[in-house]
Amino acid sequence: MGARVMEFPNVYIKNLREDMDDKKLKELFSKFGPTLSICVMIDESGKSKGFGFVSLERHEDAKRAVDEMNRKQLNGKQVYVGRAQKKGERQTELKRNPSGQAKPYSLVLGRRIKQRLWEALFCPTLREEVKPDGQFDVTESFSTPIFNSFVPHFEVDMSGEPMPEQPKKKSRRH
Repeated sequence: MGARVMEFPNVYIKNLREDMDDKKLKELFSKFGPTLSICVMIDESGKSKGFGFVSLERHEDAKRAVDEMNRKQLNGKQVYVGRAQKKGERQTELKRNPSGQAKPYSLVLGRRIKQRLWEALFCPTLREEVKPDGQFDVTESFSTPIFNSFVPHFEVDMSGEPMPEQPKKKSRRH
């Protein structure tokens, strides 16, 4: 991560008890520095959904809050305290493995995608021809179709399995 990413003023807290509210959360985090906003997410009945956000004035205070509060026991529950992230940023981070590289496709899904692409893009065509001696000659050819308005779209499961092997080409039969 770059230096700019490590400078975060917003903190995300999860695994809070149902009775947690903005006032109690402010009491917990105000010891780290001035807070700009505190928000415990609540359901229709007014009970905590178990998570919330704190925005601190200085990123150094937020970092210290994360370092000191993460995995701390609060009212019998271990809480998670970390940098608040936008949904897209968090999803991108979850798709990466510990080495920072993007995870490869799952084996099963990769095979399924490859098969559908193989069929859609290469359009195998078989042509039979009868030779003068009475034997059949089967020729396989490939062509790329023209997609009028259809562009294939595939959802991909990034589960960490290796990429599938390429299918073997069929040999010409005589």
